[in-house]
Amino acid sequence: PRNYHGPLYFYLMQVWTSLFGESIVVMRSLTTLFSFAAVVFFIRRSFWTAVFILISPGLIFYGRSAIHEMPFVFSQILFFVGLYEYQKEQRLSSLWWALLGFLGMASLKETFLMTGFATVLAISLCFPWKSFVKDMWGPMRVPILFVVLSLALLFSGFAKNLVGILDFFRAFTFWSATGIESGHNKSFWYWLEMAAQAEPLLIFAGLIAIYGLFNKKYRTLSIFSLCGWLLYSIIPYKTPWCMISWSWPFYYLLGEYFKDLKTFSVRLRISIYSVTVILGLVGIYNIWSTAFRTPIAMEHPFVYVNSSYDFKRIDDRIQNVLQERPELKNEIIQVSMDETWPIPWTLHESRGLRYDRFNDLIHPNALIYFCELGESILLDKDVAANYISLTMPFRQFGRTVRICLRKDVFKEPL
Repeated sequence: PRNYHGPLYFYLMQVWTSLFGESIVVMRSLTTLFSFAAVVFFIRRSFWTAVFILISPGLIFYGRSAIHEMPFVFSQILFFVGLYEYQKEQRLSSLWWALLGFLGMASLKETFLMTGFATVLAISLCFPWKSFVKDMWGPMRVPILFVVLSLALLFSGFAKNLVGILDFFRAFTFWSATGIESGHNKSFWYWLEMAAQAEPLLIFAGLIAIYGLFNKKYRTLSIFSLCGWLLYSIIPYKTPWCMISWSWPFYYLLGEYFKDLKTFSVRLRISIYSVTVILGLVGIYNIWSTAFRTPIAMEHPFVYVNSSYDFKRIDDRIQNVLQERPELKNEIIQVSMDETWPIPWTLHESRGLRYDRFNDLIHPNALIYFCELGESILLDKDVAANYISLTMPFRQFGRTVRICLRKDVFKEPL
């Protein structure tokens, strides 16, 4: 519960990699399927929304990353759109979508509470509560029971860790503190600054949302969009990939406006088309830039705490040696650092990987030592003679570390 992200994504990834292997392409393809599903879900409901998702730099950049974000966004879409459509037509199938979305959200990320709050605030005024209560306690009782049991099974490790059910609730205690004070605190205006630089169409959609507050037809979507952005802005803890959790509702709103453009005056229609096309082209340029020209441009707001290019160069060298000599995967590689990622991934096939701190234990004659710069003095004198020692920034915005490679295996790295 201290490091709460729900278990669903990890189970999905376990199944996916068991079927197709553990390559980066395979791991990213799982989340990419959720990106594709989001587009398909909107094509018939709101075609223009699907188009805006397709040209969203943020949704493309993070929608192909092997993290929780895109499965969470897809669950948000099912949850809100399900309730929104039920509000308009009272179809039971809409409640099915909403329940499925809630199951996904609650088993993926703690921030589902913010989506739930924004949804209730947006739909509360015009929602058919009487028929909703009747349907939820009538034909929807079995689906509700299914959702509750599914959450219990997921969080208890399929009944192997029953305390995990309580940890589902305990997690919010820890994360309420993390959301206020962490190493990722940003200003209230962080999202607007990010959108202005990387995805300006969102700024225009935000202005449309403000106008929509005074139009009954678009009020629900406008409240949901603006409330989501406001909640993510108020909380100091901000990482850039959270952007897609609040951005898609603005595209849904803009897509609904485009449905009705024929009813607008010619001047207003031309203005909306012109601004959308211009800002959309800026977004498409940013997609090309971040996906193809310079995928990891350290100065770009989407790129955050990535591994440094210096480390990638050394990691490539290590991987080549381990490929040429597989028996070295049994040798000790000691990691004595506060932040170890991405070593758990890049060296996960090394059976000798150890995370003992130098203060507790130094494994003699290790193949490689990774350590904090200040801890390198704890290595004995033999290291200086028998190891190639390198100093480099390990991750973007992170501290400098020392890497020692055993000379009898590694030649001087380029």
